[in-house]
Amino acid sequence: MIDKTLFGTTKDGKDVDMYRLNNANGNYVEILNYGCRIRGIYVKDSQNVLRNVCLNYEDVTGYENDSSFIGAAVGRFGNRIANAQFEIDGVQYFVTKNEKENHLHGGNQYFGNVVWKVRVEGDKLICNKRFLDGEEGYPGDLDVEITYEFTDENRLIIQYEATTSKDTILNLTNHAYFNLSGDKTQSILDHKIMIATDCITPVDEKQIPTGEIVSVFGTPFDFTRLQTIGDCMDLDNEQLRIGKGYDINYAFGSSSMKKMAVLQCDKTGISMTCYSDQPGMQFYSGNNLDGDIDNKTGFERYAALCLETQNYPDAVHHDNFPSPILRKNETYQTTTIYAFDTM
Repeated sequence: MIDKTLFGTTKDGKDVDMYRLNNANGNYVEILNYGCRIRGIYVKDSQNVLRNVCLNYEDVTGYENDSSFIGAAVGRFGNRIANAQFEIDGVQYFVTKNEKENHLHGGNQYFGNVVWKVRVEGDKLICNKRFLDGEEGYPGDLDVEITYEFTDENRLIIQYEATTSKDTILNLTNHAYFNLSGDKTQSILDHKIMIATDCITPVDEKQIPTGEIVSVFGTPFDFTRLQTIGDCMDLDNEQLRIGKGYDINYAFGSSSMKKMAVLQCDKTGISMTCYSDQPGMQFYSGNNLDGDIDNKTGFERYAALCLETQNYPDAVHHDNFPSPILRKNETYQTTTIYAFDTM
């Protein structure tokens, strides 16, 4: 069952609605039509206490002022594009520079900063919007549909589908911040994580991939077995220094549905497993979340983490990375699942 309530109004007078996706266990997920944002994921812990395991803001103003992509749908291109430019078939395109010389997460007017149309079909919430040719510098009218479903097995299923009127590039994800303690004042450094691949795509000083795909063995990035996140955070490592913590793409390569990661919190007994058909996943430990929680404009560093399923960052500039090009007559489709259990 899906319930709808008015969450608030944007500064330009548009209504922001909140949709509550309920399941048979008394757990639920909250989705806003502003940015297709995940506002809440409420699941019961091992003591049957209902906890919200993702960061959120209390009002629309918080989301309009947000600079950390809290809970947002991200596009047209998740992660970074070097020098804010790319080429398709000899034609060069220049997109918005919104992270120094680079382009990040789709630009200023990205998916998370606009109100989407929403419809309900059974237990599915379907958000759709057309992004116009030339917006943020991207070619093609892009029609996007994002579907959310929260099952009785406590699986949050996110399905993305898109078509374009011109050849373009596309890399869609969601920027939910998870803290399985359900307490945004607590650090996630005591969480345990397993990431089901032994490769990452290292980055340079500007956090742009070098083009290499390297092994994690013998480094702080080896989570092939369940490890506590904070154990290696302070080690002398170039990639940790550049990212100010964990902020790196894990390379899976495969485009089939697979288990990517397992996250656990011993305090609550809540476990989350991430599945996706995407070739990569960005593990970001909330290194840039710096701010006073009470002022509703920020969160403390390491207050939550992201597991962003994606194509590889800056893939358009690396022939050995999976191609991010979406052709005019093609349909972009990808699925990510966040599955919640108790240990």
